[in-house]
Amino acid sequence: MINIKDRLPKNIEYYQINEIKLEPITLDLVLGIINPINPKEFFSINFKNLAYFSVSKAPDDIDGCFQIGYFKLSHYKDPHSSSELINCGLTTYPDLGEVYHLKIEGDIYIEVVSNSLILK
Repeated sequence: MINIKDRLPKNIEYYQINEIKLEPITLDLVLGIINPINPKEFFSINFKNLAYFSVSKAPDDIDGCFQIGYFKLSHYKDPHSSSELINCGLTTYPDLGEVYHLKIEGDIYIEVVSNSLILK
């Protein structure tokens, strides 16, 4: 099995988020990520079955591309043992199962917890 982290660019903190799509019925999320120096280098992270999603940015930042800065992707087989997930309030869900946790800080703050993650 290929580790998803191994498929991400090594210098992802220099990339930008240029797309955020949230499907309101299924709560699926797509984050589009692009290399601002070489726009042909882009990919998306698709989250299915969101358990938690938080986003914030400066109100006057309206250009649509957000420098990442800090990027951490974690996979938890037992989410109830993670202090990061406890801070999200997710330990109250007994049947959460395995989850992916993504935290991005930079021009935008994004935190996601999901049961499924697909890189495209």
